[in-house]
Amino acid sequence: MVKVDENIDEEEIILPKIYEMRIDTNVSNRFAKTLVTSKVRNLAKSAQEATFSVVIPDQAYISGFTMEIDGKSYEAYVQEKEEAKNTYKNVSAYN
Repeated sequence: MVKVDENIDEEEIILPKIYEMRIDTNVSNRFAKTLVTSKVRNLAKSAQEATFSVVIPDQAYISGFTMEIDGKSYEAYVQEKEEAKNTYKNVSAYN
């Protein structure tokens, strides 16, 4: 048995589960617009962090990101990778 911290056993951790994944793509004039919808359910009793990763071609970019939580939409600001890491680190320090 591996301890995650001194109070929680690894076996007690309940990870968020992806219960639906959908990918829609529209190609027009050599450009493709792809919408990825991933639905994740947190089965734990408290809030958890979930990571969403995608691999995209070098010339592709992410133009938008929206999270929906309990029916309410939250639109994110798209930033360059390093800037986004710094923003996350700064926001996480407050929680």
